[in-house]
Amino acid sequence: MCIFLYNLFFDKKKPLIETFNNYSKLSTTQILSLCVMAFLAVGSSIFIYEFDKNYNTPLINSMFMKIASTISLIFIGVFLFEEKYSWKQIIGVFLTILGIFFIAQK
Repeated sequence: MCIFLYNLFFDKKKPLIETFNNYSKLSTTQILSLCVMAFLAVGSSIFIYEFDKNYNTPLINSMFMKIASTISLIFIGVFLFEEKYSWKQIIGVFLTILGIFFIAQK
């Protein structure tokens, strides 16, 4: 919706009808994927807010958000884009998570 509104008000190169036609060409799978990603983004924000409010310290929440974003990028790459990862890349992901843990411990 935000992209549609942005194109409506700020993108002067394309008329509104062309933009609407492009959005109407999305397949059911693409629309469902957009809805799932939006639901996960809102749900994870509410989840982190509740953890911050009642259960965890900001340090744990910060680590969780950074590690969860790294892992979610891997899952999106594997399942949506069908990427193949080598052992070096997998070890790099684990080293990234370990580095986030060390940085958060400062």
